[in-house]
Amino acid sequence: MILLLIFIILTVLGIIGITKFKGWGWKNELKIGTSWIAAIVGAIALITSIIVIITAHAGADVNRATWTQQYEALQFKVENEQVRDEFGIRNIELINEVQEWNMNVAKLQAQRQNIWVNIFISPAVDDFNTIDINKFNSN
Repeated sequence: MILLLIFIILTVLGIIGITKFKGWGWKNELKIGTSWIAAIVGAIALITSIIVIITAHAGADVNRATWTQQYEALQFKVENEQVRDEFGIRNIELINEVQEWNMNVAKLQAQRQNIWVNIFISPAVDDFNTIDINKFNSN
């Protein structure tokens, strides 16, 4: 959110600088050049930010559906204690899947709480929790 505001301010200041500084002389030319650079960089960053925001929020339903399926599948495996394979060896792949899920959910939820980047993260992540690894059968 704050990054978006910074990009807006940078663009506006650049445009104000372009329109304000007129005349000849190296000082005015330096100010005008700096203003153009600020306006262009700010506009590019602003456009990119808007595209990212639209993508994150427009795809929220798709993310929610995909993550729901993944969460339910992992939860089913954990609840049915499929931690060990047919030979009694721990299913490291399942543990790694759950760990990766937990890390992704925790990271996205933390980013969603971060005032700098929260607007860029899909709101669908708020609907999910981590999976408790302690549910695994450790026999």
